[in-house]
Amino acid sequence: MSCRLASLAAPELAAPLAGLIWLYGELAPDPAYFACCAGEGLIRPALGADAAVPTLGCALRKRFAAVSALERQFRRTWEPDGFRLEVLLAAQKGLDPAGVRDLHHVFGTSVKRGRSALAPAEGLPSAPSPAMWQLALAAAWRFGFDVELVTLDKASGKARSRPTFGHTAPAAIFVENARRLWETTVAEELERLICFAANAAFPVWLEVHGGAKPDSARAGATGGRDVRSQLAQRIDRAKARPPLGWLAPEATSRLASVSRLAAGLVPRVEKAPSPKTGKGKEFLPWSH
Repeated sequence: MSCRLASLAAPELAAPLAGLIWLYGELAPDPAYFACCAGEGLIRPALGADAAVPTLGCALRKRFAAVSALERQFRRTWEPDGFRLEVLLAAQKGLDPAGVRDLHHVFGTSVKRGRSALAPAEGLPSAPSPAMWQLALAAAWRFGFDVELVTLDKASGKARSRPTFGHTAPAAIFVENARRLWETTVAEELERLICFAANAAFPVWLEVHGGAKPDSARAGATGGRDVRSQLAQRIDRAKARPPLGWLAPEATSRLASVSRLAAGLVPRVEKAPSPKTGKGKEFLPWSH
């Protein structure tokens, strides 16, 4: 009987956590799914064999230990605020096909790049990212990655956990709660994470929250003449720039080496008009 663990990396598999079930509020291997070992990851000795102790048969136990570690991290980080991992994942309709392709591509090739995207606009001021937790769990369980999920602190922006070197398997970094990047402490913390990932060549999945939009109501109330109102409008306009525009250009460039950047995350620069055509051209700062 073949081990079904090897089939979990198939890109056509829609279930993000295939082979796992919720049991008394915690994830557990599904014995019915893993008929080869009843979800134990062990090979039982045949009847009449001298060996009385089962032996390790596959990586199921190691992968499930990684899943359990992420569960404990979620409980420490978000349960005090009233969030439950089971409810968070149940709200997701399924693993994003692009996320599956990214994980499968990183798993099967030498090109190690994750994906960076804007968080949904309807997200709470500070809440766990369903997409990041689902992808991180899938990366650990289905693909056997050593996963580091970093939550930027809700108050100071500093990372609640920092990734470390010394991984024995391909590693991937997921970053959630990246918001208010116009604040220096937040931007610097994210830049440190990017530097770490780029130096280690670890793919990065990043969910970024956009900046505040200009307060048009406040501007209209004063006619733009009041000094304080003008200053507030300038701050609002600055916050509305692309989120990663607050990072140092070198940090953005290094992030692009380990993560595909979605449109709208970085400012585009207008190139000087061509002497022949008289037309300019937009380009990303690091691609010129």
